[in-house]
Formats: sequence, structure tokens, C-alpha cells
Amino acid sequence: MVETAILLKDNFKVTEQTLKTFNNKDNLIVSLDYESHKQLEDLKIKHVNFENYLNEKDFKIIDDVTFKINTSWYKNKKIQDILTFDKINFGWLLEQELFLFLLATITDFTSLIKIRNEEKNLKKIIVSSVLLDMAKTIFSDTKIDILEDKNQETQNFTFDIYAIKYNIGPFPLTIRIPRKYFFIVQKIYEKSFIPIYQKIFSNPKKNIPSLLLLDFNSSKEDEFITSLSKKNTNIFLLNRRRSAIWNFKSFLTVKNTHSIPITYEQFLNSNDKTEIRILIDNMENKLNSLLSDDVLFSEIFSIFNYSFWPHIKNYFKNFCLDRFSEAFNEMVGSRKLLSSINPSIILHFFGVALQEKIIIHEAKKQNISSIMIQHGAPFIFFPEWAKLNPMSGTLPVYDEKMAVWGNMMKEYASMNGMNEDDIIVSGSTRHDPYFKNNNHDNVNDGIILVALLPYFFKSAKDQSINSFKKYEESLKIICNVLKKIKDRKKIIKLHPGDMKMNSITIEPIIRSIDPSIQIVVEADLTKLIPSADVVITLGLTTFILDSNTFHKPTVTLVYDHEEFVSKLSHGYTKLFENHDHEKFEEYIHNLLNDETIRNENIKNGIDFLSSYLSNHGTASEIFSNKIMDSLH
Repeated sequence: MVETAILLKDNFKVTEQTLKTFNNKDNLIVSLDYESHKQLEDLKIKHVNFENYLNEKDFKIIDDVTFKINTSWYKNKKIQDILTFDKINFGWLLEQELFLFLLATITDFTSLIKIRNEEKNLKKIIVSSVLLDMAKTIFSDTKIDILEDKNQETQNFTFDIYAIKYNIGPFPLTIRIPRKYFFIVQKIYEKSFIPIYQKIFSNPKKNIPSLLLLDFNSSKEDEFITSLSKKNTNIFLLNRRRSAIWNFKSFLTVKNTHSIPITYEQFLNSNDKTEIRILIDNMENKLNSLLSDDVLFSEIFSIFNYSFWPHIKNYFKNFCLDRFSEAFNEMVGSRKLLSSINPSIILHFFGVALQEKIIIHEAKKQNISSIMIQHGAPFIFFPEWAKLNPMSGTLPVYDEKMAVWGNMMKEYASMNGMNEDDIIVSGSTRHDPYFKNNNHDNVNDGIILVALLPYFFKSAKDQSINSFKKYEESLKIICNVLKKIKDRKKIIKLHPGDMKMNSITIEPIIRSIDPSIQIVVEADLTKLIPSADVVITLGLTTFILDSNTFHKPTVTLVYDHEEFVSKLSHGYTKLFENHDHEKFEEYIHNLLNDETIRNENIKNGIDFLSSYLSNHGTASEIFSNKIMDSLH
């Protein structure tokens, strides 16, 4: 009969007293996340994982409740009246970023409820500090002690930290910048470099159409920007998350296409800034009053008749104040910018982001049309993927046109409510250089190239420790296979999405198994992929499509069974689950040594390209022509 439970999340501080408590066989230790699980595992301390207390029905309830709260909390009449400004409900602006926070929170909260229901004789619990408020709600009649945590960086929301990634020779470098400092640096850049650049290089023409490109990566989209620049139009570049000019290649692209990088800052005068400050102050006063209604919010943020509002109240308040302040800057800034440059069309990739939601709203008020461009190969065949569109941004959230890569995506968009007249089959402009630089007769460098899908959450079950373990096991399988292959250069390309996990978990695993493997973060794929003899991926990623484009034999190890049974939407690859690691290894050796198997794999990739991607190598020219035709 268990009377004391230790509930852990994040890394904990190891002391002599801690170890004594942990090694007491009468105590129950439950890990609520992968970090605490790994730490306990390294210390060889017996424990159970939180998912042991959850069944399939529980996971489904967590997913459903998370989605419902995330997409409806702001629709409450009282909340809606306060948060609506200029016909935008500011709560709607938060859907993309709030989702993962709620999913993690509700999973933890439900786990604690289930532990309490299962362990009915608990007299004392010891919890990580991050779980304290939850524990007070659920274990209200139980003695609660706090376990000292390690001092570490906390990131509650997706964009609390901005990661800037580079390679220094063979070594990946990541600089993680807190959000507020990122925007300080951004303002300095906008006030200093951009005006100087405009004075030297920018000369917008009069009496011709203008296009506004939002957050384009000028290095990767250089073919498309170059094609637009030949159409007698002004090209304005507004980059809110990554600067338009950030390396020499991007500088040359912007300069040679006579594109004009612009900022909100250059259009705001002192009256505008005063207006923003007043709007923020008024919203802050209203928000403070609104969020003091604990009865209302406790009812909204609840599950299984328990409310987790006391736990998230302060996080949620600070999050709202911060993002709403940015929203007012974006709102006034976009209004002034659009009225000043008067673009005919706005092109963008990610309609669910706060910045895009606001500028497209403002564009509609000024009768400016917009086109959302497909930004990757989404998981369109995953169950309920369409339901997650408010967070994934696969399809537009406004009534606007969309440019898709091919007929498969056109069919998906049409099946999910888009009018066919609003769907432009453009092809992928960023893949144009792949086709143009693709000389299949070139001898490759014999490199074995591995691309990693970042570990990401789309459901509560993805947060299970067992799911993390499968990802880690799959990575170890790949590294051990590579270790056995001699006289070959081996490169693993990390995905830049989750640099914290890359540095804490992934890189140490790679180096511990095979230090000879080169790790890269940023790379010119038009040079990296052609150098490969074989491409391996961990999980389904757009890198598979990239590999098909260069006619490379491709094989994938998946850790998620849902990926294995789903119809391919990322390119052709030979799929293996991690329990089939022996067959996976055998197939890699066949790709390296058996021309028949290699050629069959390559042919399947070419066939997939024909069905998935339109306008091979000509997408930039065709899409830019369609844009200009729409102006006449």
C-alpha cells in the first residue's frame, strides 16, 4: 500500500536527501515527462511513467478537450466583448501558439487526476515545483512537499525563444534568444541597417504594381523573387521573424532583384506610437479585470470536474499581455504600411501566425488580395489532420487564394472546403533550383546522408515517454547502422525546429555512438543532397521529396506507427518501423550495393514526383506569370 508518491517533471536537483527519498522502496515515483524519466533512468532509480495511468479513452478525451478549449474559450460572450478590437477577437490570434501549451498542461493535469484515483491511500506527495499548483487542486487533502528543481531555462510557449542556427565548419551552432530580446535586436536592425540599405539600393518605381512578400527566405526563394523582378513590379519584403538579409546570398538576391526590405517602424510616427501605447494600456486594464473572474475561467479551463485555471492563470495572463501588445503594434504598423505602399497582392506562407492573421485582416479592409503559398509537405493523410488546421495552417484561415505544389494538395484543399477557383496549382518554387541543378550523370561523393524529423506533438499520446523512447531508439538504430559502414563519409542533418532537444538529446546520442558522423543544421541542399549516395530519414519529412528530386535512393525509419500506415504525402521512401531494424539495415546495404534495388527505389521517387509536384523547374516562372495575369 503506497502512502507517499513522488511526482516529477523537468530536471530535478540531485542531493543526498533526494537520493535517500528516491531509494525508499515504499515510495512511488512517477515521471511526467521525458527529461525526468531520463534523469531517473541514468540514476538507476525505479519509477513508472505517467502513461501507465492513462488509457486510450483518456488520451482521446485530452485531445478533444484541448482542441475545444483552444478554439472556443475566447467565444464566451463576456470574453468576446472585451477581447474584440477592430472586428478581430484577439483570443483567436493565439490559437496556434496556445495549443501546445494547453495540450501539455491538460495531459499533466489529467495524469495527476488519474494517479489520485488509482492510488487511493496517499498521505503525502512530493512534487516538482512546476506541478505544485496542480497538486494543490487535485490532492487538496494530502500533505504536499516540493522537490527542488535545477535552475534551467523555461519555455512555456512555442515562440518564447527564438533560435538562430548556423554551422561553424563541421560544428552546429545555435543561439537561443528570449522573445523580448529578439524584438529589441530586431528593432535595432530595422532602425539602422534597413534605412541605410534602402538609401543605397532601393528605388521603387511609380505607376507600376507592387507586391508584398511576407517572411520570405530570400536565399531559398531566390528563383521566384528573381522571376517576379522581371515582371515590371515593385517587390517589397516584410520579414517579421527572420530578416530579409541575413547572409551574403540573401543580400545578393535582394540587391540583384531590386527588392525593397521594409519595416513597420519606418512608417510609424510619434502619434502612431502614442496610439499603440494607449491601446495596450486600455487592453491591459480590461484584461486584468477580465482575468480576475476566477469563476468564469475556472469553468472554461477544466477537465474531469477539476479546474487547472489556478495553475495557468499567471502564465496565461502574461502570455496574453505580451502577445496582445505585439498585436497592437502589428495592427497599427500594418495599417500604415499597407496604406503607404498600396500593394496589389500579398504573398505569404503561414496564415495561422499572429502576424499574418493581422496583416491579412488589414489587407481585406483595404481591398488588397492575398495568396497563401504551400510551405511544406503536410501530413494530409493523418487522421483528423484537417481538424488541426487552426494550428497547423495547412490551408488558409481567411477567404483567400492558395498556391499548391500539385494535384494531390489541390484535391486535399478542395475536399476540405476550398473553392477550386481559389486554388492555384503553381508547383514548388523553392524546388526549382533542385531541378535546374540536377545533373543525374554527376558522380556523387558516396556520402550517406541522414535527415531527422523533429519530435513534435500533434496529440496527447505524442507526449508519452514511450513515444519519446521510440524516437530515441530509432535514432540509435540509424547511428549504429552507420557505425558499421566503413570508408564512407556520414552526415546527419538536424531539423532546426527544436534546437533544445537537438543539443540536449540528439547530438549526444550521435556523438556517443559514432563520433565520425558530421552534424549539420543549416546547409545548401542543392549541394548537400547531390553529394549523397543514399538518403536516410528518421520520420516523414519534406526532405524525402527533396531527395526524390535529386533521384536519390531513400529509406525511412519511423517511430510512430501512424506514419507507417498513412499514405505517403512527403515523397517516396521505403518505410520501416523501428522493430524491423534488421530489415532496415539490410535494405540500406542493398541500396549501397544492388543496382536493381537502387534503381527501383529511384524510379518510385520519380513516379511520386510526377503525381505530387507540378511544373518541375518552372514553378517560379509559371506562378509569377499567374500573379501578374491576376492584376489585369
